[in-house]
Amino acid sequence: AAVGLATNSAVMVTASMLISPLMGPILAVIFGCATENWSMVLKGIQNEALSTLHVLSAGFAMGIFVGWGVGEDLNWPTSEMSG
Repeated sequence: AAVGLATNSAVMVTASMLISPLMGPILAVIFGCATENWSMVLKGIQNEALSTLHVLSAGFAMGIFVGWGVGEDLNWPTSEMSG
């Protein structure tokens, strides 16, 4: 999504939301609750927390990278970011 915003590409922003890489751990929690497999629920919660931390860290790093130096070349911020 960050690359889609930086390049002003609505297609890339939409595609990043459709892929949804964090859906696996959510499904593990749901299926674990449905089958009363509590170890699966715990593993799903752990994986969701680690995945969320990883995604937020990568987004922060991308923001720092694009914000310092690269942003001037990309007409930063784009009209979508400005509102």
